[in-house]
Amino acid sequence: MARRLKELLIIVAITFGLGEIVARVVTRSPRMPVIFGQPVLPLLPPEPIVRAWIDQRNTAVYLAPDELLGWVPRPSSAGLTYVSNAQGVRAFPTDRVYTSTPAPGRVRIATFGDSFTHCDEVTNDHTWQYALEQSDPRLEVMNYGVPGYGTDQAHLRHEREIGRARPHISVLGIWVENICRNLNIFRFYLVPSGGMSAKPRFVQAGGQLELIRGAALTDDEVLRTHLDPSTQPLLAKDYWYDPYAVADYPWRYSRAIASVETLYFAWRRAQVRDALYEYRAPEGIDLTVAIAQAFATTARAHGSRPVVLVIPMRDFLGTLHAGPGKFPLVGKLQEAGLDVLDMGPPISQLAHAQGTEALFLPSGHLTPAGNAAFARELSVLLAPMVEAVITATAAAGTTTTTTTR
Repeated sequence: MARRLKELLIIVAITFGLGEIVARVVTRSPRMPVIFGQPVLPLLPPEPIVRAWIDQRNTAVYLAPDELLGWVPRPSSAGLTYVSNAQGVRAFPTDRVYTSTPAPGRVRIATFGDSFTHCDEVTNDHTWQYALEQSDPRLEVMNYGVPGYGTDQAHLRHEREIGRARPHISVLGIWVENICRNLNIFRFYLVPSGGMSAKPRFVQAGGQLELIRGAALTDDEVLRTHLDPSTQPLLAKDYWYDPYAVADYPWRYSRAIASVETLYFAWRRAQVRDALYEYRAPEGIDLTVAIAQAFATTARAHGSRPVVLVIPMRDFLGTLHAGPGKFPLVGKLQEAGLDVLDMGPPISQLAHAQGTEALFLPSGHLTPAGNAAFARELSVLLAPMVEAVITATAAAGTTTTTTTR
């Protein structure tokens, strides 16, 4: 019996040792150990990686830290693909500057949102804003999108810029993953591969939106937050921060055990995301709708018509985007009395007809052809609003002329 037990222990030890060797080989990475793209627990990045991110942020050409918004395009800057004009807006030609008021007969549309509004991974002449302008010479479309933004940041940038932009129509682009971003402050705990930036976050208190200031951390704050999360009180307000995920438990010194635990953690996080998207966990959509209502209030106060543009995720084409209003976010926005343009169904139909690869890049952003198709479909949905602006502007001009006479 003792001999058999000894043999069993030897087999277990050998098996565990081999598993440990395999785990360390599989998870080997020049940065942090990863398994299937997921950083192995605990989520405590090494100091050199944090310092490298800080250096990258501080020397970035296109995006600059911003005390309120977290980050924003630098005016008159050019990265590898992106160019901003003197107003910090993507435009084409790239040196184009918008006048303080729209030209007579032009309908100015200002668009705010994340990378799907900014149109990541394509040049300025392949954004859907430029394609939308080309579809109708009466339109002037400004691109205030910023990579990585949440709906909260888009709303705050709209508050900052609307007085200068003076658009007839203010568009809030919501890529549906923003439902998750709007609950987040520190990017690393939502998407560990997405950097270590911090953003503002709203919470709902007594039916009102309350702004939590978490943007533009100093270099020292970035270091302390990610190397020793216990020193950062704002993490208590970050929906995606999990103290268990950052704890340096003894068993996590085993790469094999930590890898298995990491895969379970990733699966559990995916379940939480699905619950938010499907409104089984209402906090994400409820907060997003409240921010969209605040965006609309700001637009109306400046004489602009607010429009919410729901931008589909590739993962939900043919399912939650298959039919009008099928995505719970769309229904909740409509229930709140907002004008909603749901791009999910038309893009889902186009992807089915043409192939997903024709419209979407591997990253999930739209291809140049995808942006052009997006603009064509959007122009149809926007047409009644554009006509209403033209009619109202013409009527106002007639009234002014009559009064002057």
